[in-house]
Amino acid sequence: MIGFKWSMVQLVLFLTWALHHYTFGNIIIWYILTIFLVVATVLAVTTYDHDYWRSRGVFSPPAWPLVGHIKTVVTFKEQGGICFKRIYDTYKKERYLGTHQFYQRTLVVCDPELIKRICVNDFAHFVDRGFFFNKKVDPLAGSVLFLRGNEWRKLRAKISPIFSPNKLRGMFPLIENTATEFVYRLQNLIKNNAEILNNNESSVVVDSEKLVGGYTADAIVPCAFGVKSHVMDNENDPFATALHAFYEMSWYNIFEKTMRQFWPAFVLFFRMRIIPKKAHDFFYNIVTSVLRARECGNQEKRGDFIDMMMALRNDAGQVADDNDVEITDMVISANAFIIFLGGFETTSSTLAFLLLELAAKHQVQEKMRQEIRQVLEKHDGQISYEVLQELTYMEMVIQGIAMRYSVLFVFYSTWLVFLDCFFLFVTVLVYWTLICASDLELLKMTTYTNEEYADMLICYGYCNCVSLRARNEYITRYPGRRVPDISVFEGVYRRLRETGSVLRRRTDLGRPRVNDDDEEQDNEIVRRFRRDPTTSTNIIARELGLSQWKVWHTVHTAGLYPYHYTPVHHIEEGDPVRRLDFCRFMLHADLDDPEFLRRILWTDESKFDQDGITNYHNLHYWSPKAHLNPNKKQVKGSQRRFSLNVWMGIVSNYLIGPFFLPERLDGETYENFLRQDLSDLLDDIPLDLIRDMWFQHDGCPAHYRRSVREWLDTNYPNKWIGRGGPTPWPARSPDLTPMDFYVWGHMKSLVYNDTNPIISVDVLRQKIIDAANEIRRILTTSVVKSGLRHRMRYFENAGEFVPERWADGRPQPPPGVYMPFGDGPRYCIGKRFAMIQMKCCLIRVLQAVRVTPAPSSTRTEPFEADPRSPLTLHPADSRITISLL
Repeated sequence: MIGFKWSMVQLVLFLTWALHHYTFGNIIIWYILTIFLVVATVLAVTTYDHDYWRSRGVFSPPAWPLVGHIKTVVTFKEQGGICFKRIYDTYKKERYLGTHQFYQRTLVVCDPELIKRICVNDFAHFVDRGFFFNKKVDPLAGSVLFLRGNEWRKLRAKISPIFSPNKLRGMFPLIENTATEFVYRLQNLIKNNAEILNNNESSVVVDSEKLVGGYTADAIVPCAFGVKSHVMDNENDPFATALHAFYEMSWYNIFEKTMRQFWPAFVLFFRMRIIPKKAHDFFYNIVTSVLRARECGNQEKRGDFIDMMMALRNDAGQVADDNDVEITDMVISANAFIIFLGGFETTSSTLAFLLLELAAKHQVQEKMRQEIRQVLEKHDGQISYEVLQELTYMEMVIQGIAMRYSVLFVFYSTWLVFLDCFFLFVTVLVYWTLICASDLELLKMTTYTNEEYADMLICYGYCNCVSLRARNEYITRYPGRRVPDISVFEGVYRRLRETGSVLRRRTDLGRPRVNDDDEEQDNEIVRRFRRDPTTSTNIIARELGLSQWKVWHTVHTAGLYPYHYTPVHHIEEGDPVRRLDFCRFMLHADLDDPEFLRRILWTDESKFDQDGITNYHNLHYWSPKAHLNPNKKQVKGSQRRFSLNVWMGIVSNYLIGPFFLPERLDGETYENFLRQDLSDLLDDIPLDLIRDMWFQHDGCPAHYRRSVREWLDTNYPNKWIGRGGPTPWPARSPDLTPMDFYVWGHMKSLVYNDTNPIISVDVLRQKIIDAANEIRRILTTSVVKSGLRHRMRYFENAGEFVPERWADGRPQPPPGVYMPFGDGPRYCIGKRFAMIQMKCCLIRVLQAVRVTPAPSSTRTEPFEADPRSPLTLHPADSRITISLL
């Protein structure tokens, strides 16, 4: 009933009716019914809209009255991102689930494919950030972080070039000087501590977050405001005071930020400020004073953000456009402030977590230090912008920290992003927007203008013809445009080289068009395909009396593409849960013992016949066009049929078999094979591997025979996987065994690799043996382990801090799984700046000091987050010990 739970409405109506008619004049009954009525009314109001998701077929966990699913956040027991991580971990089997943050609906999307669509493909419907503000109350909030819609698009397009590598290279000396000063401060801090204690111990316990917070502030201020700050040395520095006013953990600040995130209507109604008045006045006055000084020539230009915004304002003044964003003093102040704010807190939190991990992982710290020394030796000890790009292991460490500790979990108003140790999920606040976006995307044009093609080529050349980097550069430079696939960049470049044009050639002109301008005709064609997606262009053309080319052209223009069906294995009710339980068992066993997967003997049977399976769509015989058709033929089918039933196994990097079983396998035959033949097949396997080996087979009837299971219980006690075994095998799961996803496919490609017919059983048997020997020659342990892990999760040991997972050549996660700086047009433009800050700091620090855990600190995995911070992730205890090298 208009958002209220119907059961609660019924209860309130019943109690009201009972209170009116059935008190019998008894004051006690009247009081009891009144209390019940008040309680029921309060519950009805505080559970308002809690049936929204269930009524639309979306799973929603049980919610608390009023606060919904964020009770622990409101009571300051959990940080906001950690709360959503817990919800996600509990219900990660769902593709998406509905939650409530007070009266705000939130759709948590767990499927990486949907995340990619939201971030990139359907971005036009998910443009705005999750921050709401009143321009009259908070004029300094009018930055690229808070603006919405067209205002954001236009301002982002202007500001994005400021963060290009060429512009950042000019800011590098400012950041590097601050890093040098930071190290001097650390060295003096350690020396002064030793003098005070009057001992020779050159170490001191420090708060790493507070320490690096001063560095990040002093590194950003010269770049964003064009002045020098001294936050590292002076806690009462004006910038430190202004930051404290914004970030102090006062009850009002915590309440305001929590309500702004989870109940924006509340803060808008009461006109609560995002930026305190004191901080607003300070930053606006700083920026305007620098602007006036540089306009008058009293202050030299330094190539910082203020200079670039002044140049941008001058360029905009020459080209008047009523619809463009005016670069005023307030706009410059707002964006300088948000650069300072965003770069300060997120970078300092990331560095704090990084130093904690380096203190706990001494080998990682030493490996980083060794890389720094090697790179600096190549460049005569000089640190430059180019040197930072060569520190690959350091970047891998930073990537690992960004994966384990997502310091900021709110990105979009129609979606929210949080990275946990396995997946990354998105929260969409308007459910129907996602559905509409999916439908509307099909109608988008798939072609680009000449201007867009030219800009793609510029980005492709700028990034040295690396398509992925070119795509990210294109997103940064042109945030309001459609995002092309990486293949588009390669295709445009190739067409320009081969044909002299970026446009596709029209090789099939066909016959003249009929009624090209008939919009109704085009709509009818699209409607028929939408009504029956399995139809063909030939059928539609015949029904409407059009050329097949006309139908093709129309559906291509409408953005429709003929995708192929993917054959999948049939599963029954309950199979997904059993598959999930099996994968969890395997993951936990692999986490406890990295050698576990290597010790499993995976087995299976497969049938080979004389024909095999031929994909004629990909089978060609190339011959000169001037010659006649050679009419090549391949023999298929024969009156004399024969086949072989082959058993094989794989354990570690050993391929077992092939062993040829009878065509019809029964339980008795399979038992005899296990008792008499299996041991002979395992002769070449090392004894230590056999001693700890697990046995796996699927659940076919022959494998389920009682005597077979008894033999396995005797020979592999509590160490076999199968139907009815100690570790049940999930039925209908060929994708979880390397025999199916690797061995059989490879075997059959080798057996049927030519067009010569298999004329006898002996020929087929020899081909199978030869194919097995070829696979045995190239088989490695990594084939099995990486294949299994890929099917069970996106990262190996995803909960661990493992920088090596980002090494070149390692498989990268698919889109939507890992994106700490966002993705799509709203990709964080400050990524490069943040990386320069962190690398400059780490280069200087690791050359001068050693980081170790604080004496009284307790190690947790991962380090705990401060529950009082509503948005940004901060370590609860960031104390470390630093000592001179």
